[in-house]
Amino acid sequence: MKKYYFPPIGFGLFYQLGVLYNLPKDEEYQLYGSSGGAIVCMLSLLKEDDRNICNLIDITEKIRKNFYFNYFPYLNHFIKEILIILDSYENTYLEEKLKTIFLEVTEIHGWLNVERKFIQPKNLTELKHYTIASCYLPFVFWSLNPIYYTINNRKYFDGFFGNFSNVSNDYIKINSYHYASLVPPSSKKLYNDFQKGCKYNLQQKNTTMSIPVFFQMTFNIIWDFFLYIPTQLLKVKN
Repeated sequence: MKKYYFPPIGFGLFYQLGVLYNLPKDEEYQLYGSSGGAIVCMLSLLKEDDRNICNLIDITEKIRKNFYFNYFPYLNHFIKEILIILDSYENTYLEEKLKTIFLEVTEIHGWLNVERKFIQPKNLTELKHYTIASCYLPFVFWSLNPIYYTINNRKYFDGFFGNFSNVSNDYIKINSYHYASLVPPSSKKLYNDFQKGCKYNLQQKNTTMSIPVFFQMTFNIIWDFFLYIPTQLLKVKN
């Protein structure tokens, strides 16, 4: 069975969602996802009608209008909307679909001691919490703790930090780092990114998280924030 790995790229997840739509319909596969990629795994559980791209963009747009700088309410609200849909499905369907996804988290064992884990959620409650844990970027999410998210007395944060999103060649990695962003884009950009993802070539080789790639992601994120922060400050002022 093929294993597709969706690395962490924040709001670039709509590009990855396009790739998800492009996966062969006649083959069985497992999905592995980290951070934004974990959300893609969650969205893969939706039935085809509910996974309509326009509906998902509408959900995102409603939240984006009330978004400021804390990502936790944004993510929590989005997951809540998706879980309402999933909760309407029959249990047998959900049980089978949950067996196909694995969410990457970084578990904290102590100071500078972290462990990468792929966790298969067994129910919707675990799906919610481990998706949040996989996305929990320190100091960007503010809940009870600005650094980690707690599940059953265990501490987790963004799945990226466990092994910097590198995987073996046993996985087909979706090369999408150049779409990484921590800024909620417009509906138009979400749709354009999705369309580009639909044309993704699944035959290409895996891209590793090298130093140049890391700096490219960092530059993209900083530049997006540089353009975005003035609009947020204006929104707060008004």
